[in-house]
Amino acid sequence: MRLTELPRICLGQLPTPLEEAKRLSDVLGGPRIFFKRDDLTGIGLGGNKVRKLEFIMGKAIEEGADTLVVCGGFQSNMARVSAAMANRIGMKVELVLGGLPGEPRPPIANLLLDHLLGAGIRLVDTVPRWEFGECLQEVAEELRREGRRPFVLAPGGSSPEGMAGYFNATLEMARQLSEQGIEPSRIYVAVGSGSTLGGLVLGA
Repeated sequence: MRLTELPRICLGQLPTPLEEAKRLSDVLGGPRIFFKRDDLTGIGLGGNKVRKLEFIMGKAIEEGADTLVVCGGFQSNMARVSAAMANRIGMKVELVLGGLPGEPRPPIANLLLDHLLGAGIRLVDTVPRWEFGECLQEVAEELRREGRRPFVLAPGGSSPEGMAGYFNATLEMARQLSEQGIEPSRIYVAVGSGSTLGGLVLGA
């Protein structure tokens, strides 16, 4: 299947800029350095999650879902952006947010934004921090009993659909590099759950 044939909701402000950090290069006395500004993807304060969710939510809609079930830490960026994007298309979101037993979870930063975005929020203890076990499926079953149609996201959006977002980003970046006559020797990326890296590797 071609990338253009995958279900997708196009909500991000794309393409994002490719900006040269000239002063940083001067300070380091080193090579030319460019930043792919995916902090400017636009929804829910932006970030890499927007690209992933365009394809993940496209699949959810294709399957007839009306509610996203999203897990993460209690200050999860994926949770925040999922809630923001779901609001844009009229879907509901249930956030299952983990933390170590006894860990303070004040309603500030992302957790406060989750509340303001109207998400359903369930705070659970997770040991280790990212081990949700059967919790997500239990939430999904509860929602089905209520007559809702849940779609459970993999942690961090680490799924083939999530990787498609960054496969697409690689093609976008390749066009920008070509237009500016740049041949990069290295590409550096922060890694959490791994799907951003996976998509970049597939597209390279």
